[in-house]
Amino acid sequence: MRYEQPALIRNSAAESPILTVLITIRVAAHYDMIERLRFRSIDTRMPGSVTFLVIDEGSSLEDAERLKAACAEIGFDYVRHNTEKDLFCLAGARNIGASLSRSQFIMFEDVDLFPYPGFYQDIIDEIHVQGLDTHSNRFLTVPCLYLTEQATEAALAGNLSKNEIIHDHLTGGPLVDFALPASSALIINRMFYLSIGGSNDQFKGWGLEDLELAYRLTRGTNKFMSPKDHRWLIEGGYAHNPTYRGWRSQFRLHGELLSRKSIYIFHAHHPRDTTWRNPELHRANKAIFQRSNESFDAKGHTLPSLPDAKRGRSLIFGRGTFAYNPALLPLWGDLEVKGYQDFQERDIVDHVRANGINRVIFTNPYANDMRLSVYNRVREANIPFYVVERGALTDSMFIDDTGFCCESTRYRREHWPAELDAGRLRRVQDYISTETSSGSALEKQGERIGARAALQKLGIPPQKKVLFVPFQSRSDTTVNHFAGQIGSFDNFVDLVRDVTKRLPPDWVVIFKKHPLSSVQETVPGAIDIGNMHIKDALELTDYVLLMNSGVGVLSILFDRPCIYTAQAFYADDALNRGASKADDVLKLLQEGFTVDQDSRLRFLSYLLEDFYSFGKFTVTEKAYTDNATLSITERIDYYRVNLLGERLLDTDDRERIVDPNAPIYDLYREWIRSNKHTEWQASPSRAPQSAAPPSRASQSADEVSRKGRSAFHAKKYQEAARMFDTACSIQPNRATHYRAAAEALFAMGNRDIALSRLEKARLLAPDNKSIQRRIREMKRPYWMQFRSKPFPIAKD
Repeated sequence: MRYEQPALIRNSAAESPILTVLITIRVAAHYDMIERLRFRSIDTRMPGSVTFLVIDEGSSLEDAERLKAACAEIGFDYVRHNTEKDLFCLAGARNIGASLSRSQFIMFEDVDLFPYPGFYQDIIDEIHVQGLDTHSNRFLTVPCLYLTEQATEAALAGNLSKNEIIHDHLTGGPLVDFALPASSALIINRMFYLSIGGSNDQFKGWGLEDLELAYRLTRGTNKFMSPKDHRWLIEGGYAHNPTYRGWRSQFRLHGELLSRKSIYIFHAHHPRDTTWRNPELHRANKAIFQRSNESFDAKGHTLPSLPDAKRGRSLIFGRGTFAYNPALLPLWGDLEVKGYQDFQERDIVDHVRANGINRVIFTNPYANDMRLSVYNRVREANIPFYVVERGALTDSMFIDDTGFCCESTRYRREHWPAELDAGRLRRVQDYISTETSSGSALEKQGERIGARAALQKLGIPPQKKVLFVPFQSRSDTTVNHFAGQIGSFDNFVDLVRDVTKRLPPDWVVIFKKHPLSSVQETVPGAIDIGNMHIKDALELTDYVLLMNSGVGVLSILFDRPCIYTAQAFYADDALNRGASKADDVLKLLQEGFTVDQDSRLRFLSYLLEDFYSFGKFTVTEKAYTDNATLSITERIDYYRVNLLGERLLDTDDRERIVDPNAPIYDLYREWIRSNKHTEWQASPSRAPQSAAPPSRASQSADEVSRKGRSAFHAKKYQEAARMFDTACSIQPNRATHYRAAAEALFAMGNRDIALSRLEKARLLAPDNKSIQRRIREMKRPYWMQFRSKPFPIAKD
């Protein structure tokens, strides 16, 4: 995948900018555009973390030299896109600028815009206030006031202040020709922009590329209530339209978040050149706009991802969704796709060096001998590489530059956080509580029934100690290539049989066949738990014995001591123990050991926040060998990307503002109420498939809550909690939803998370004494809960 990049001339002194302002220009003759670059100096409090990049989109050679000199003088970076024979393409120029930028965030500006003193610091502040630094799919749009010629001259001369302009605008004065409540001056996470394909460069000339991007961002985040007829495009009278109809009404609310804080940008008046306004071309662009929006509603983002220019070049094998994925493609830079068969005769090392390739991208390099040969050759030559494969936690993947699985050094404690601050501690504890109570798993499992019911089903007396053995598939890569001292899968089976035979009578051994294995192992004297959920088995067991299965990580999650018998990537004496002989296993079980809690929390926090990436899998199965079925991952929608400790992408964003009583809805509230508009009455459309998990925004809070109540009374507490939490996200200002979620979570045994829901309910209803009482009750020991009075969950 070649994406030719023009050469960047760097004039900025900033080494690690936060924000790059992208200014696209094609110099025209009817006014001095180049001089207008200097307008940014009006912000006399310019932060050092802001840089400017001018993209020259096809100016004449003479104008290009003038523009280049001006950029050098004022310290703006410059790049020339030599397209003077083509129609002006703003989208393509912005994509080049985004690819060449070095900052986490980018901002689009027209050359005619100018700020007020402190404007760019206000933008940096808003990035943090609105959470763009933690949620990559969020964006800002700056409201823009188009000034008259006289107002422009006065403002640029310093004779008209920001507040005077805004006051005049709000009171209907003569200084502003017109206003855009939400404009194309967008601020967005650069990596997210690259991953979604940036702006659509099919638009040419007088285009709608800025509105098409705004549509995808607005509908993708869906931060505000969905409007009626969301695809409808209002053009005339947009700034004064009080009807909550069409996507631009939803887009406008993003601008309102800034205008309410008096954050505007100003457009300087200039003579008009009508020659570039081609009505025929504009009609063609409108057709592209309509098709693009329909496509986004049906499929989500479909534009090809853009490369991050500073990443150089990569070689990747095939287009498997683990690594050849829109969320990851920017990381690989300019990409060459090859097959392993291409290097049966040609040496890969020679190819990499001859073509200036910076790294090689692998998925499971041990899948076959051909892959392994290429992989070993790359490692021997010390060529940088990444292995991208599935991790051990739900939805997880790893991107590793040191090796595959047990070869890796990235799991060692030297990479873990030295200590957990309050935020990391809370997040890892919440994750443990949620994940250990959920039914999610890497492979198909039976329904969760809980430890007590599982013990009863298996006929295990409560006084017995339990050893759980999760068998892997005989074709598993880690079984065949990292068997370590145990030597083979058969040796492990023999060890399990020996341990089972020699354990004292107060022990019982249970085992589980891997869901993808077609071979039924036999262990005389042990109990085969069939398709019982792996998490129920972990919840009821006292110890875990395995080869090197990823269940070793789940054992840490469930705080269960684990004995591994082969090479294990999670091996650490504070977390588990190694043994390859029955005598050593029996000794460990007799003497006992525990999982160090500080190490456990730091290791899991490291996986969650620094090393693992996460995405939603679409998986199918097919026969692989006579002994196993192969799980085929058809699609991954990444919602978090971590690369060696750096958070590059996080779109798991469920925070919404949908209460029409919120002041942000002031303009539309009367229309919403008089038309009895609710989100589920909006035009139906398929939820976009993007890097974020699918939303339930198309359902009403009451509808979801009803499903939660039905599940609760059916004693399906996990489903009930999920439904009530969804109702909270749809209608976040209603305390009743949080109270119901708390009761479902408490019934599951998740007291800490239940209390967090009640705390949110208390914030919404601080004078509600019953909420305060219930918080006190939930904090009591479990043996005192018989005195409690749970909130009633109504039956429908």
